[in-house]
Amino acid sequence: MTSGTPHKNIRGNVLFLILIGIAVFASMTFGIMQSQRGGTMNLDQEKLANDIDKIISYGAAIERSLNALLLQSGCDITEVSFDHTDSSVYDTNGYYKNPNAPGDYSCHVFNPSSGVLSGGGIEWKTPPSIAQDNGSSEYGFYGHKGVAQLGRSDGRDGIDLIMGAKLSYDACVLVNEKAGVDNPGGDPPSYSGSFDFPLVASQTFPIAGSGPSNQDGFISGGYIGTGGQANEVAGHKMGCIYSTSDSEYDFYYVVLAR
Repeated sequence: MTSGTPHKNIRGNVLFLILIGIAVFASMTFGIMQSQRGGTMNLDQEKLANDIDKIISYGAAIERSLNALLLQSGCDITEVSFDHTDSSVYDTNGYYKNPNAPGDYSCHVFNPSSGVLSGGGIEWKTPPSIAQDNGSSEYGFYGHKGVAQLGRSDGRDGIDLIMGAKLSYDACVLVNEKAGVDNPGGDPPSYSGSFDFPLVASQTFPIAGSGPSNQDGFISGGYIGTGGQANEVAGHKMGCIYSTSDSEYDFYYVVLAR
């Protein structure tokens, strides 16, 4: 009467082992999927950080080049040119074309395509994908805004020379973390103005026109970092702000504080 019991026990053990096997397989599959997902996220974060480092490094290179032009080559700020043949607004009045720039390119920041070495000796580069994906096919160089607590803050004499680009929300947050700029509530500081892309003639350096307000290539267009306008960036030569006027994230790097 007990001859069938071992077979029932064996069947029960086999079923139990099968269930354990299914559970282990499911756990391994989930772990692999999570690992792959985490790997993708890590790669995305790594690329984001790498793109940001490229942008910051380029800003620092432009800053060094500009200082060399002004301090070593004897260029006046009114002679400096950011024009380049690869720019979308090359040789266009009212943008980067500077009629005061020497014809030998000695006060040009970038190497002209002719191969003649410019005073600045910097290679023209387009921004990495994180900026291009958000509307910046090229860097912008602006002479119409100042950053509070950098240089002076008295009209056109306090307006800084700024390199700018558009970024994503995540990139903007990360830039501020690198720069030591507070992200209030976890979000980039807000600003009611913007650095426009495509470029706007009334913002780029040198500013077109005549008169005492812009005779040196700058015109007073307000300040970031004061009066409730992204106060968190005050005193920081680089950072990222959220423009409430166009709902975009603007990276800035002060290449010359004035």
